[in-house]
Amino acid sequence: IKITIPIALISAMAIGFTAFLNIGKFDRTLSDLEKSRLQFVVSDIKANLETGLTLGLHLKSLENAQSVIDHQAKEDANILVIVIHDENGAILFHSGTTTMPSTIPNAWRQAAKGVGERSWYLKEKIEKIENNEGNSLVVASTLAGGISQDVGGVAIRYSMDAHQNTLLAVQQKL
Repeated sequence: IKITIPIALISAMAIGFTAFLNIGKFDRTLSDLEKSRLQFVVSDIKANLETGLTLGLHLKSLENAQSVIDHQAKEDANILVIVIHDENGAILFHSGTTTMPSTIPNAWRQAAKGVGERSWYLKEKIEKIENNEGNSLVVASTLAGGISQDVGGVAIRYSMDAHQNTLLAVQQKL
């Protein structure tokens, strides 16, 4: 008994610690995959819009902007909203299942400050029906005009519910 109990306890702790590390690695890998996939969508929208901006059109006069984001929003049910905003944060175009105010949230403005033409990511809590909160991931990028000036941005708010459900299923299996 003096030998068996410590060996069983150490074995159980080793298995538990291994499962904990595997869940952490799985969570990071899945998060990176989701960010990468959403960054690809943001880059695709950005390239489409910047083509018109390079030709000298104003962001609010891009006729194809709404159809581009509507198409992308329909492709993935976990996309809550896609927003195109001007340099002041006023929302010009939006598509998705979530309503947005007339300007982007302050947290988005703070995250976008100083990134230049690079993308930015933000995890945030969102209020859902019956005041249940869920997590969302915001992936965004700035839009540059013809002379590389910041004329606004494009952002996707993505529901992390599927991520959490997948993570819980893996935890239960382990």
